[in-house]
Amino acid sequence: MLLRTIKVKASVKHMYRLGEKKKLVNRPLKIVLESEEEKNLVLKNLYQLKGAEDWHFKVRISRDLTKEERKAIKRLSNIAKGRNEKGESNVIWCVRDSLSRGVYLKKTEKQQEDDV
Repeated sequence: MLLRTIKVKASVKHMYRLGEKKKLVNRPLKIVLESEEEKNLVLKNLYQLKGAEDWHFKVRISRDLTKEERKAIKRLSNIAKGRNEKGESNVIWCVRDSLSRGVYLKKTEKQQEDDV
């Protein structure tokens, strides 16, 4: 149903739940597609979920990270945390991940709260 919603044709190779089965606990579902191209196409079209049915708002989709990518995210997260602790008061540093750029640091302006 998800693939139909984002209008992507992809072949599912494997699909299984991760973790131990426990009452009242949602477990992640790992879906392995036939090819890297299909995976990238699915990830590229996820923006179409924004206006879709309500159940999609309860779904979080992310790509599987390699050990090196997880290390890079941890390293960049520590850098971002350090910059945020001693940095400018109107800027937030955070770690982002994209298909085209990979993992990177992003500088964002803080939203100004209006005094009431």
